[in-house]
Amino acid sequence: MIENIQSIIDEQAKILESSSEFKSICLQSDVNERMVLLKCKYTDIYDCKDKVAYGVLKTDEDAVKKEIENWVNNIIEGVKAVRELNDIIKMYQKANNCQISIFYKFGYDLKDNVKIIDWDYNKIIVKLNKKAICNLISYINNIDEIINLKDYDCSLVKFIERFNDIKLHKIIGASVEGNTIEILKSNMLSRAEVIKKIEENRNNKGVQKFKSVFSLDEIDLLAIFLWNVDFDSGIIETTLMDEKILSIQDDMFIRDENICKAIHNLYEIKAKELFSIFNKY
Repeated sequence: MIENIQSIIDEQAKILESSSEFKSICLQSDVNERMVLLKCKYTDIYDCKDKVAYGVLKTDEDAVKKEIENWVNNIIEGVKAVRELNDIIKMYQKANNCQISIFYKFGYDLKDNVKIIDWDYNKIIVKLNKKAICNLISYINNIDEIINLKDYDCSLVKFIERFNDIKLHKIIGASVEGNTIEILKSNMLSRAEVIKKIEENRNNKGVQKFKSVFSLDEIDLLAIFLWNVDFDSGIIETTLMDEKILSIQDDMFIRDENICKAIHNLYEIKAKELFSIFNKY
């Protein structure tokens, strides 16, 4: 059976490679006694790199074949549907000079909720899950009919607050859970996580950049910090993005120099921390 499964995987790999939705694509697999583990790495036509993994229980050969074929088809059709969705939204936002750019990404997570995987003051990226992708594919020939474009002419805060009520999201079953700060922090790096990454890679060479989110939950403030880490010199610089802080409650930016400076002084790496990071061992 393993030999037959491998031939099925090879056949589906050729189908992926022949799709015009990708500049490059690679299908990797690992077959054990219980499961067929699949990983697809690709670069789409916009040079965006991504990967998606999936596991198929080994039952009978026909069931495994069908499951793998469905997964590959959903990757091809899902990436196409997301591209068309983004093109429609981008055209509208550009014509209407909208506040933020909103992008969707293909995803195949089995969890109930989708993810806000990246954001700043000018853009937000939503990674869809399997449920949302499969539902979106069913509308691939009339995506424009399931979108209310006015939903995309809004602020970052309003987009998150209304996320579950947006027409597209209700139709395809894309939802988020939590308050606005929780949602925007959930998949972004914190200060502690950036420091941990630096410590784990302290033997690196050259310069590496990070982005992290800082919050004052009690007063609904969020700030984005950009990190510039020079591993050769042992120097870490942090910059408050655009020299402003986002007030969630008021849906506005705070640009007061004294407030921004105080937040930055609180957040930046201290000399004692710098010594500990690069001289821990």
